[in-house]
Amino acid sequence: MCLLEGLTREDLEVEYRDFSASDFLSAGDFPSYFASRMQVRLREVLEYTQELENGRLRRHQSRQSSAVSRLQEEVERLRTKLEVEGIPLDSSDEDVDGSSSDEVPPSPSHSAAAGPSHRRR
Repeated sequence: MCLLEGLTREDLEVEYRDFSASDFLSAGDFPSYFASRMQVRLREVLEYTQELENGRLRRHQSRQSSAVSRLQEEVERLRTKLEVEGIPLDSSDEDVDGSSSDEVPPSPSHSAAAGPSHRRR
């Protein structure tokens, strides 16, 4: 089956810009033909690539936004639970980023202090 079957005259002219569709390419014509085809397709490829990237970024931003919302809901749920249990939340000692300047970092757990675990084979 010929790859050109089913193409209209306009399709052939677009495909073989600067070359007659009925002419065979000689060995020296191919680089010129190929370069002209790549220049024509470059814009299409760039637009397609940009659309893919924009879609990926929109999906990523949406997932991040959903994760932040879930975390904010969890914080509110835990605050409410602490208030119901009568445990006061004193946020006056917290910095702007939510961390306290006098907090001591937690000590490493026993398993972390024991060293790296060995993988099973």
